[in-house]
Amino acid sequence: MERVLKRYGLKGGDHIMISASGRSAAHLPLDRPVSMKDLLSNSVELQEAATRAQLRELAAFTVCLRTRRSWRRFWRREAISSKCFESG
Repeated sequence: MERVLKRYGLKGGDHIMISASGRSAAHLPLDRPVSMKDLLSNSVELQEAATRAQLRELAAFTVCLRTRRSWRRFWRREAISSKCFESG
């Protein structure tokens, strides 16, 4: 969990609120504040890496301005590392 927080520039004590409709999000703590630490510890599978498509979808639904900035920095770093990998 600490690796995930560090990778995306998040803090375990930061709180988010998740809103969703339908049954696909039933395992998530919806419509109430939850800490990133609790979310990652109890509601998210960390064994498998998220796909780029899943990360883009998550980023698209982010409403917190600070978190949006973190996502932008992440995608910029990803673009740079992809270009370096392709040219190397």
